[in-house]
Amino acid sequence: MAKGLGVSKLFYHSRTKKPDIELDTGIIYKEKQAIFEDCDVIFVSVPIGPGKGFIAKEQIYGLKKGSLLISISDPLLFDIDALYERLKSGDIRGAFDENINDERLRKLPLGVWYTPNESSAFNTGKTIEDVSNSSVDTLLNLLTNGKDKYRVN
Repeated sequence: MAKGLGVSKLFYHSRTKKPDIELDTGIIYKEKQAIFEDCDVIFVSVPIGPGKGFIAKEQIYGLKKGSLLISISDPLLFDIDALYERLKSGDIRGAFDENINDERLRKLPLGVWYTPNESSAFNTGKTIEDVSNSSVDTLLNLLTNGKDKYRVN
């Protein structure tokens, strides 16, 4: 998927280097802070194991201007205050698959912050599938052309 979007280099961070995976896929190991400072798009897929604040203020403030932070991880891993300040400044954009219960984030413009609507949690399987599909469509639209056909206001 990343190559289809024009990504030329892929980096990863882990507690241990994965030479076999690097050889098989061509991805490159980087220290966590370096990924946040050097990359245009950061995709976070980390279990809650490392604990609250694993993605700390240093990483969030280290994000380069114009970068996009995408997460499918538990929001507790992030320093939410630092994330909000960077998003509010317009220097970075974020997309999380889990709603963060923080009114400040809900007031940010769609082009800066995206998270699925939490009201879909109690709907049928079909409705949840539809919401999931429209969420993916929205994210791809925002990444490729900055517009979203599902935008309400």
